[in-house]
Amino acid sequence: MKSTAAAVDKVLKEELFPNAQESDGWNFRQRNCYNVKVNELLKKNFSVIEKMYKDKASPIVINMKKKHISLAEAKAYV
Repeated sequence: MKSTAAAVDKVLKEELFPNAQESDGWNFRQRNCYNVKVNELLKKNFSVIEKMYKDKASPIVINMKKKHISLAEAKAYV
């Protein structure tokens, strides 16, 4: 091979693509990624989750750069 890219291309074309099984994206997400179930869970519990963040007595520290709570904050809240 003249380059790494050519070698990778050859491996993909000769080994991976002929042996790959086709998969329906929606079914894969529902069975393996759980997007729908997680979204339903979050929607059903949105009011409780919102209270965790807005409650003045909450140990959860919020700022503009913080995207999620730590395990210690979640434990302290519970």
